[in-house]
Amino acid sequence: MEIKLPRLKAQTIQRQLFIDYWQELHNAKESEKKVAWVSGMSPSELLSAMDFLIIYPMNHSATCGAAGVATVLCEISEQNGYSPDLCGYQRCDIGSALMGEQTLSPVRPPRPDLMLVTSNQQCHQIFKWFENISRIYDVPLIMVDVPFLDDTATKDDELSALKYVKEQLQEFIYFLEGFTKRRYNYDRLQECMAYASAAYDLWYEGLFNAAKNIPSPISTFDLFIHLGPMLYLRSRPEAVDYYRNLKDEVLERVANGQGAVPDEKFRLFLNGMNWMKIPSLAKLCASYNACMVTGIYPLLFTLKGGDISRPVETMAKSAINSLLNRGLQTRINAVENLVRDFAIDGIIAPTIRGCKPISSFQLETMREVERLTGVPNLEFETCMVDTRYHSDAQVEVRIQAFMELLENRVKK
Repeated sequence: MEIKLPRLKAQTIQRQLFIDYWQELHNAKESEKKVAWVSGMSPSELLSAMDFLIIYPMNHSATCGAAGVATVLCEISEQNGYSPDLCGYQRCDIGSALMGEQTLSPVRPPRPDLMLVTSNQQCHQIFKWFENISRIYDVPLIMVDVPFLDDTATKDDELSALKYVKEQLQEFIYFLEGFTKRRYNYDRLQECMAYASAAYDLWYEGLFNAAKNIPSPISTFDLFIHLGPMLYLRSRPEAVDYYRNLKDEVLERVANGQGAVPDEKFRLFLNGMNWMKIPSLAKLCASYNACMVTGIYPLLFTLKGGDISRPVETMAKSAINSLLNRGLQTRINAVENLVRDFAIDGIIAPTIRGCKPISSFQLETMREVERLTGVPNLEFETCMVDTRYHSDAQVEVRIQAFMELLENRVKK
């Protein structure tokens, strides 16, 4: 029987916002605006304050994965000498850039005027990814170096890292003044930070934390889908309006006792993500009355805490405090806390081929969390966008066996 999951009405609104934004990107030359390609956790507000339009290559690759064209784009990059062991997002995005005007990308991203990337805050491969894109388009690449802070880092280490990153962000501001031949707009930067902070607070309280309700009004797949405006609209009032309306819709579900999965029986944690399989994984879990209610990935794109009247310092703090910039014990603590706070019954932990930040230490993390909480976990190999490294049949069998395990635990 076909499983039909209730969709949030905000998804239709987001689709139109997405279309409008990409149209604005394609009209950048006519509007005399510059385009910047940035990594997902880069301080994009610094660019938005100077009227740059922002493209997130990882968001672009996810769109290609959802559209079913990512595998071909990955193959294009491999035909040009890039290893199949690289991140699927990276191979997809490079393949699209190499195809130029003939790209299969449904959004056809316009060429960048410059690129911005941060190290250690997200992906270990991302600098080389952006370096290759900058060579293809022959545009400047700016890197903000974020020192890695392991579990032994002291307060002095954190203060030193904060100072180091702040100095780099200030240098980037000076670079932007020379690049645009305009004085930097610090008033606009505070305004962008205020919008970004307000949007994040609404998303976190109204969507992420809402999943603590039983039944959960949203699923992890909703978290992934509705993360979009947190990226491409994060410095705009449209993002605040969007997440305010979304929060109201989710709270209405809570008041009505409506769950994202009808007759929710099991609550799952997703330690990873897979854009190309979001619809099928959502329905597969729902067929067992299981709802994936939370995960680590959506928390990586955060702008929490800090003083928005001191935007450069706030962005620097956000950079050094990224979960991916911390050691194994910090990851274990984060997963353990979420498992307890969200009343999780089981963890699904895909090992994502080529994605070192998500998959590194995963086995150790899952084993330790199971020891601490008693919550079992399931692992299987996949890729974020490349269908050659994902088997629907294998995943279905593994999830079926896992759900039987959870059923038996309930009976006991």
